[in-house]
Amino acid sequence: KGIIVVKDCEYKFKTNAVLVDEVEGYNEPVVSEGETEITNSCDGCGIILPTLAKRWTHELDGDDVDYITCGFNLRCAFTKGMVFAFDFIDFAEKINGASECNPEGYIVTDVWGVERDVRDAEMIITENQFKLTKAYSSWEEYYNNCIYNRYTYRVAKTSDHELDEIRSLNYQFSQCINLDDDDIEELIYPTVNEVKDIMAMDANKTIAYLCGNKFDIKYFEHADPVAKALMANQKMIADPYIQSRIKRMVDRRVRDMKIGVIDVNANYQILSGDLYGLCQSMFGLEVTGILDAGEIYSQFWKDKGVKNVMCARAPMSNSHSLMNQKICYDEVAAYWFRYMNTVVIANLKDCMA
Repeated sequence: KGIIVVKDCEYKFKTNAVLVDEVEGYNEPVVSEGETEITNSCDGCGIILPTLAKRWTHELDGDDVDYITCGFNLRCAFTKGMVFAFDFIDFAEKINGASECNPEGYIVTDVWGVERDVRDAEMIITENQFKLTKAYSSWEEYYNNCIYNRYTYRVAKTSDHELDEIRSLNYQFSQCINLDDDDIEELIYPTVNEVKDIMAMDANKTIAYLCGNKFDIKYFEHADPVAKALMANQKMIADPYIQSRIKRMVDRRVRDMKIGVIDVNANYQILSGDLYGLCQSMFGLEVTGILDAGEIYSQFWKDKGVKNVMCARAPMSNSHSLMNQKICYDEVAAYWFRYMNTVVIANLKDCMA
């Protein structure tokens, strides 16, 4: 129905950071720590209306699905990044005072200085997602070139509809955490206990391990043959061949555990910026965002009553890629992020993003 390209959302703050600079006369980068100003924006993420998210979900997954995908990774000519379901028309009316009596409240200015009515659009993308803003004089020129050259938007990836309850750490994550002996015992306990159950020839635990926590009867034909045999008859656990298979499986699992492959209550979630702050920016309001520094919004962890989570970037390059963040329980945030139920929303005010 329409696309608007808006300027990047900027929120500036000072923080202590690791600074890597090139210095004349040195062959290697010079690394130091010090205070610097960060311009934290909604880098790589834009907005689509929930109605468009629903339409795309049905186009991708069929009309019979009962969920709405909340995030789409887009590709087009010189355009890339995520777009998330967020009702920017609702924002215009509730926050910017837009109405039939005040149509100016629906107006934003795009990157080429043209005023646009958000009611004429279903998608908002940012300047950093649109890589060649200066190569075109207007959105219309870009659009006409796309149509002429048969370019259309494609979805490279979508956010998950269901999130894992358990994921495995690796050495990158665990080597950056300060752990004493008691911490280590607590961290490895679930994995060690699982291996002990399998070694004790617990048929149910062996089936669960082989099939994973997302096993469903419709995947039965693709299940491990040992799991199929045990489902058919748990006494097969005493079969010498099955016991040898289990022993090899346990040996491999123990080797993995020794290099840090340990199960924890965790999952991977796609990251979004605070789109409330992006809407403030594009409507010319003061940019504050909803979330505070040290805070993220995650519907998954909120539903579980979790107060804090450890967030890690993958792959990790240094210990700064690990942050302890508080889960936001604010009702205002819950309202505006209600369509973003399987992604994490980062705040604008610290180095999380």
